Amino acid sequence: METQSDEKEQKGWRLLKQDLKDNMPGFAAVCAYILIFQIVFSTVCPMQLLFGLPCPGCGLTRAGLLLLQGHYRESFRMHPFLAAWIFLAAYWAAVRYLVGKKSKLLIWLVAVVCILMVIFYLYRMYRYFPHTEPMNPLVRGLAGQIISLI
Repeated sequence: METQSDEKEQKGWRLLKQDLKDNMPGFAAVCAYILIFQIVFSTVCPMQLLFGLPCPGCGLTRAGLLLLQGHYRESFRMHPFLAAWIFLAAYWAAVRYLVGKKSKLLIWLVAVVCILMVIFYLYRMYRYFPHTEPMNPLVRGLAGQIISLI
């Protein structure tokens, strides 16, 4: 006889498998975008590519790589909001797959994190642009190159 927790766990696994199946084309498209743009343009950030400016999320990937390598302080210095995104992803996964519900709070938490990231971005642009990583331009934007040709 299955207990209620076993049934809930099996439901969570079925939901995860279904989500993976349903979202595989989108996941493949994102991976292809990242691969192609990294090879061709040396950046995957549309804002870097078009304008040559860092975006509010600039440094998140590098912060994640530093975190995975065990460089916690450097990761936090690169982008302190990585911890918030990790928390939100864990919260979403727990609510979706363990509790089996949709969170009404999640959209508000994401909005707050995005607003705080923009405020932090404006501060970093004022304080550190263009001489301190990750606020230094990685590439010259396509928009600037097109304007210079005109």
